[in-house]
Amino acid sequence: MSALNIFKFGISALKLSIFHKVSWLSETSDNYDIVHAHFGQMSDYYFLAQKCGFFKGAELITTFHGYDITPGEVLLNRTKYAQLIKQNKMVTANTEFTKSLLLDVGFKSKNIQILPVGVDTSYYHSGNSNYDSNILNILFIGRITKFKGVSRIPEIANILINEKGIINIQFKIIGNIYYEAEKELQKLHANIDKYKLKDYFHLIGPKKQDEIIEEMRNSHIYIMPGITDSTGRAENQGLVIQEAQSMKLPVVVTDAGGMKYGLIEGETGFVVKQNNINDFVEKLEFLIKNPEQRKVMGENARDFVRKKYDSKILGDQLEQIYFDTLN
Repeated sequence: MSALNIFKFGISALKLSIFHKVSWLSETSDNYDIVHAHFGQMSDYYFLAQKCGFFKGAELITTFHGYDITPGEVLLNRTKYAQLIKQNKMVTANTEFTKSLLLDVGFKSKNIQILPVGVDTSYYHSGNSNYDSNILNILFIGRITKFKGVSRIPEIANILINEKGIINIQFKIIGNIYYEAEKELQKLHANIDKYKLKDYFHLIGPKKQDEIIEEMRNSHIYIMPGITDSTGRAENQGLVIQEAQSMKLPVVVTDAGGMKYGLIEGETGFVVKQNNINDFVEKLEFLIKNPEQRKVMGENARDFVRKKYDSKILGDQLEQIYFDTLN
């Protein structure tokens, strides 16, 4: 096996590291038409396997999810993905935002297809949504990290509750709330204390998928007040935004990253400027005070996701990309 060729791979061959990466392919028929790599760096395995004599007749498609194309690392990414760019291989991006990052690195527009991550809408369905509850539950789900803007939620709540006197609301945050060394978590706690909002916040912690769906069923609005952090990082798609809409929740998000591409402004939710807390508050206040409009937007949200983000529909689109790549 060429993976053991020390003249070709040097010390990596002696250490058997390349052998262990590709040896399993010798047990397959290796008659693949398509190799689909999820996350940009996984394309390296395709090129490595080709050097070892595998995948000779297979085309490569690489899906970028966002974690693999950090905005502040353009020069590094140009080097990291040089072979992928040079060979004009097809890639998919989950939003126009991710596509723009790929273009900055050097990928050609003609080789980029937009293909979001999909939602199983038969699983994410609202059931008996509690629209008529006296307490409105405003939900956030995600990692407690800076670019998701979690620590800004108490600032939004302060204006709604302490300044505008809207007290029939509760903010629920699902995410890892136990890692106290995380600065964003510390800031979240500090802001809740600062504005005296402990009675209005429920920090739930991490939950399993079925439990998350149940929390969505008992909520009325979904929010994601994300920002672009100092490295340029922002939410690339935010799949949970589509999951919430599939559950008939209107959403309020900022224009940071690719979130704005995942809803219909004014119909399934609202997009506000990431540096405009007051606008975020106004959109939330509108949804709180207009239950009928909130319900209409929730219905619109479900229809939107079923048409644009349903896993079966996106699976068909992916299949077409496969056929187009081979033709």
